[in-house]
Amino acid sequence: MTTIKTISGELSCTEHIINRSFAIAGIEHIAASDLMSEVLVAEEENMLVITALNTEQTIRTAHIVDALGVLLVNGKKPQPGMIRLAEEFDLALLSTKESMFESCAAVHSLLKRS
Repeated sequence: MTTIKTISGELSCTEHIINRSFAIAGIEHIAASDLMSEVLVAEEENMLVITALNTEQTIRTAHIVDALGVLLVNGKKPQPGMIRLAEEFDLALLSTKESMFESCAAVHSLLKRS
């Protein structure tokens, strides 16, 4: 099973917020986009949102689609408002220096193994 902790380790992520229950919840799908309108049409469960958009809208969108967490790519750091909202909505929040492509490829590889 691929968890947020597994992904965090694989991509050398900075863990801004890791809720214990989400750390062990299985990720089954990803939504990778900088357009939150694209993420809003995702219907999968147990999803991780991967994006370079470091705004509060990203956290609100992840909450609406019932994602388990958000992974910021390209070295983006979350704004303080993002961290507050992620805590409020009980979402995991990670960031990595890896590109969107490298992050998606790594998560895909992890998902295929499990």
